[in-house]
Amino acid sequence: MDILVFLLSYAGLFTLCLAMPKHFQVMLGKPYLPSSPSLLILKIVGWMILGLSFAMAVDTAGWSFGPIRWVGYLAIGGLTLIFGLPFAPRLILLSGILTCCGGPLAVLVFLLD
Repeated sequence: MDILVFLLSYAGLFTLCLAMPKHFQVMLGKPYLPSSPSLLILKIVGWMILGLSFAMAVDTAGWSFGPIRWVGYLAIGGLTLIFGLPFAPRLILLSGILTCCGGPLAVLVFLLD
């Protein structure tokens, strides 16, 4: 279940990264800025996904070690974004979309199991 916590952490950080106009333009290659309500929705969704990843980390490892794992996975996801965005923005966009779609679906499968 650790991979699920990492995927959700990465998806949340990716969504928050996409909510920044500069990164939005770099990843999508669009010459225009997104609207303010769409940026707000991206920020809210990003924080909700990060909250879900924290809940999954605590659920899988308990309160004694879950938050520590969560911070570690946040660091790995953040470093992936930091080093990947300048060199391969399209690859970061593709991986972010896949984790944003696959992460919550994996949580549903985990919760139904």
